[in-house]
Amino acid sequence: MPMTGLAAATAKHRIPVIDRMMDVLALLERRNDGASIRELVERLDLPRTTVYRILNTLQLHDMVRRTAGGDYRLGPRLLALAARAAADIGGVDLPVLARPHLERLSAATGEACKVSVIDDGALLVCAVSEGKREYALTVVPGQRLPLHAGAAGKVLLAHLPAKELARILAKSVNCEHGPTATPDNTCHACVAISAGSSLDVIEMDAASQRGIDDIREIRDRVVL
Repeated sequence: MPMTGLAAATAKHRIPVIDRMMDVLALLERRNDGASIRELVERLDLPRTTVYRILNTLQLHDMVRRTAGGDYRLGPRLLALAARAAADIGGVDLPVLARPHLERLSAATGEACKVSVIDDGALLVCAVSEGKREYALTVVPGQRLPLHAGAAGKVLLAHLPAKELARILAKSVNCEHGPTATPDNTCHACVAISAGSSLDVIEMDAASQRGIDDIREIRDRVVL
């Protein structure tokens, strides 16, 4: 599939070693118990020396930690970065504003409470108050979850503007790794849909384009 102008420009200015570093972090994000160098090499199909150097550099910056058993887990520095990133939402420090309300709600119910937002096609946890019950839900600020997995994501999806919801669904159907409930948002199809330049997705205002002539015009614009 040919690249769109935006996708081509993005690919041209990428740094491969940073892409590989992000692949390492993304895999560790999905492994609560960590992962060994061997597992990272096999799952990411990277040379062992490359994975070793990336992990050493990340460990130096406290972005990953090595366990007593030799596995690697995400490090505490990421929590500080995530807290600052989550705080800057529309110029409002959402975690600070939400925390006292979450703490009162958790105290009243015994359950964990959180505030989440939709960010780049996923659910981003911005603030959390831990529950007191034995089996209370455990989440951490900065954690990213699939939009469809859990009540919070479904509530946010239900109240999205129609155009934004349509783009999310279009990515799920057209993603090069799909159909999938978790489009990667980096493939050519997802980038084009985000930019509104995809040949496979035609956006329209259903409220104003209801006539037969409108439908015929849209049909004629579709590239088969």
